[in-house]
Amino acid sequence: MAINDISLTTGMRSNLQSLQNTVTLLDRTQNRLSTGKKVNTAMDNPVSYFAAQALNSRAAIIDGLKDAMGQAVQTITAADKGITALSTMIEQAKGLAQSAQSAAAGTTPTTIEKNATIEVQYSSVSATFVASGITYGQTFIVDGTYTFTVTSGGWDGTTSDLVADIGANTTMIAAGYTASVVGGSVRISNTGADVVVGDITGSAATLGKTEAVAHMETFSVSLTISDAAVSFSATGATAADAAAALATAIEGNTAIDDAGTLVSAAGAVTAAFAYIPSAEMTSIVGQYNTLRTQMDELAEDSGYKGKNLLSSDTMTVKFEGTTLDVVGFDASTGVAGLNIAAATATAWGATPANIDAAITALDAATTTLRSEASKLSGNLSIITVRQSFSTNMINTLNSGSDMLTLADSNEEGANMLMLQTRQSLSTTALSLSAQAAQSVLKLFG
Repeated sequence: MAINDISLTTGMRSNLQSLQNTVTLLDRTQNRLSTGKKVNTAMDNPVSYFAAQALNSRAAIIDGLKDAMGQAVQTITAADKGITALSTMIEQAKGLAQSAQSAAAGTTPTTIEKNATIEVQYSSVSATFVASGITYGQTFIVDGTYTFTVTSGGWDGTTSDLVADIGANTTMIAAGYTASVVGGSVRISNTGADVVVGDITGSAATLGKTEAVAHMETFSVSLTISDAAVSFSATGATAADAAAALATAIEGNTAIDDAGTLVSAAGAVTAAFAYIPSAEMTSIVGQYNTLRTQMDELAEDSGYKGKNLLSSDTMTVKFEGTTLDVVGFDASTGVAGLNIAAATATAWGATPANIDAAITALDAATTTLRSEASKLSGNLSIITVRQSFSTNMINTLNSGSDMLTLADSNEEGANMLMLQTRQSLSTTALSLSAQAAQSVLKLFG
């Protein structure tokens, strides 16, 4: 229908327009009251709408970071509980060490029981080597098994040439034999047995050509008496010499010094009597080592969601625009950690100073734990403050957004009453205008 299809009086058109405006305002007011916002879309107020969106977006980001901060607090809390438990265990270990200081003493036997079990081991080392010089083309035997041949020309070769000839026997080298120049001589050694097989002598630059060859063979024999925890060893130029020296020492020498050592008159045989710890010391050390093992396991169990600050892990906590690295430490009993060494009953019983050293190590470990706990406490304080700050900042951002978009319910309620009154009056005015038009029609009736 065209706008001019129906003719209205000026009064009726004015009243109708006023009523339409009132209805529009009523719809807007009802929408604000139902949503609680005066700006619901960019069409309502573009500036306020997008500014509020930016504030809400930042608040959401900070809220997500605050959740991560809460998890970081839990990680530090788990580490702190681990440190507390470790400190308790260290105090228990220290108590055991102090008990060991007054434990029953062990014994060092000075006699061999008649029915003791005896084990004898026998071995020999032999070597054939050049005493003073070599000749070209000569072949030498090392330890009766390995050979090398002089192939360097002339023979006027240098010590380095001879070393190269020896190195040509890869089997001998693989068995642990080495050749090196020592003071102008070529020395053949066995690194595995830690012995010098022999020296090939000559001038510093050129070795001589003499063929003097010496043969060396050393025999050794050892004896262990298990029940008495004692062992003997002897050496000799021949197997018979070694055995005789050992027999003589065992049968005829019973001299025991203060350290529990039996020494033969000839000085060729030495027997060492081992220290035997008391049952009480053995029990204390067993408890100590068990406690030490539990310390390692406890440190491994002090993690939270894949992060263990007692295993040298580093946790990065993110704040808005910055980060904080919480650096953990090694809380194990190893050298890189708390450095609490395992104990042996023999070491503690025979040498009381070892107990003192263990107590010192435990005190140092306690100091380390306190220092690390203080660092964690400082980091925890920072995170807690940032949590509180984040909460306040989120509230500030949300409040700013609300100020841009929220409607005043009291104001909108008053507007609703006023608009309803205006609507009623506009309807009445429109009705009166219609009645006036009808009065004119009666003139033609």
